[in-house]
Amino acid sequence: MSAKFTLQDYEQPFQTLFEHSTNAVFLIGADCRYVTANPAGLRLLGYTQSELQQLRFSDQLSGYEPSTDAPATSVMPGQTQTERWEHQRKDGSHFPAQIHSCALSDTAFLTTIHDLSRQTPAASAVPPEQDAMLRLQAAVRASQVGLWDWDLNTNQVYYSAEWKRQIGYGEQEISNDFSEWQLRVHPDDLARMQHAVQAYLKEPDRGFQQEFRFRHKDGSYRWIYTQASLIYDATGQASHMLGSHIDITEHQQLAAQQYAADRQRAVLLESISDAFLALDGDWCFTYVNSKAGELINRRPETLLGKHIWTEIPEAVGQEFYYVYQKAMTERVPVKREAFFPPWDRWFESRMYPAQDGGLSVYFTDVTTRKQAET
Repeated sequence: MSAKFTLQDYEQPFQTLFEHSTNAVFLIGADCRYVTANPAGLRLLGYTQSELQQLRFSDQLSGYEPSTDAPATSVMPGQTQTERWEHQRKDGSHFPAQIHSCALSDTAFLTTIHDLSRQTPAASAVPPEQDAMLRLQAAVRASQVGLWDWDLNTNQVYYSAEWKRQIGYGEQEISNDFSEWQLRVHPDDLARMQHAVQAYLKEPDRGFQQEFRFRHKDGSYRWIYTQASLIYDATGQASHMLGSHIDITEHQQLAAQQYAADRQRAVLLESISDAFLALDGDWCFTYVNSKAGELINRRPETLLGKHIWTEIPEAVGQEFYYVYQKAMTERVPVKREAFFPPWDRWFESRMYPAQDGGLSVYFTDVTTRKQAET
């Protein structure tokens, strides 16, 4: 059983970290152009996201000579670099900046910029941007997000240490080749994943989010959720596909267990002689067994998600209507036997508050018994 894994379960790791950081954080490509910035970074420089993406990071630094190694992008994967420059804002003003960078891959660099003019003498002894970068790196590790950067021209892929750790490998045990990923995808998922990649490269607007099984070093398969985006070169051609892996095996196992429990519950509820229905807190059907469908004279699947008093309007104002209201609002179990005039039948109904805020209702047609008693 594979439950659909959504973005509501795990938000995009970079976006989450960017949005919640009070430090100015930037993602810079190999051509030294800004790829994206968090809100704090946009406020610091005064640009909108689209304006910033038209600029080269190095062009905003006073005194930078194009013949020298570009700041930030000269750092090697796994290393960090700290430099001081005069940085320009959109309004033309300059400020002393301490710039701390780390390489996510050969073509993607994470950079924080700290405005030293706002730094108090007491705080100047501590490099806050370096501390921010270390905390950002720690957050990526703690979130267990594996990063990858695929060079579409060379077919080489940078796999982060966490990416390798997810499947049981050390830093030096996996090469930077596309085949390292391809050979580990479950055979039943490989064709689908290859098609998804090619479809995304042809139509980037469709986005790329997939779930698949990935072989661990111990031979088992882990469920992976992956998402990615394209990075373009100066000519506008896609040059890299940058993405992440999140291990969702536990999520899938829990989903499978829940599915099995739901199936077992359904079998049980279908086997009982009572009619049974479940309502959520908004009075909408969440489950209707076959016996209930028979008594209501409706196919159970046609009721799911619909409002009970809209589907059975003749019940409004009847005795059972008020009994249901009492059980729902007071959160107490209620048992009632009463005549239901719209259907000219007697019913015994037992209502129990459910943990999700709704009601579980068992009811039986007791017309024959009541007629025998008279």
